[in-house]
Amino acid sequence: MHAAFEPPSSLDVMLPKVSEALVLVTQCIVTITLESADMDAHAAVLEQNSQDFFNEATFADHGIVESLTELLRLLDLFLPRINFGKPVRADGRAALPTPTQPQDVGDGPGSTGFAYLKRDLVRLLGILCHGIKAVQDRARLCGGIEVVMNLCVIDERNPYLREHAIFTLHNLLQGNPENQAVVEAIKPSGKWDENGVWQET
Repeated sequence: MHAAFEPPSSLDVMLPKVSEALVLVTQCIVTITLESADMDAHAAVLEQNSQDFFNEATFADHGIVESLTELLRLLDLFLPRINFGKPVRADGRAALPTPTQPQDVGDGPGSTGFAYLKRDLVRLLGILCHGIKAVQDRARLCGGIEVVMNLCVIDERNPYLREHAIFTLHNLLQGNPENQAVVEAIKPSGKWDENGVWQET
């Protein structure tokens, strides 16, 4: 069980720039991995493709799959979803604006700089786990299935987040009965209202 998340009393002004850099790095890894897969399909098999390289890379005993999962979990708590112009907390209830909470969306003046972050990270997770059962299992063991399922929602700050999360969930479940059992065991505890906000039942 994870401890309750408490937002910091103040935000580092460099955090939006770090977010933008992370989006660019993520997009580079996605492009390299997809290009490598395309080259493998049309050329002789390489010793190691980029998907395997990124899946095997570790830092302090954490692989990229575990790091992506934890980062997505924290981002879902830190950055409320924006739905119909209103922030929505991770539990689905409407969020009240706070002084530390980003309130604007998009790339215009005053933008928070967090656009596309969750979308690109979940997309990378889906690409890395595609067709590799060992990586699918690692994602399950670190709670990645639940994190990805929580991202199957509309978020105006992350266009197409829901579609990328559904694609990632498909890649996590494909050919993996253990992961499928995790999803089957999860029962809905509420329903979406007409405003797209989750209501507990």
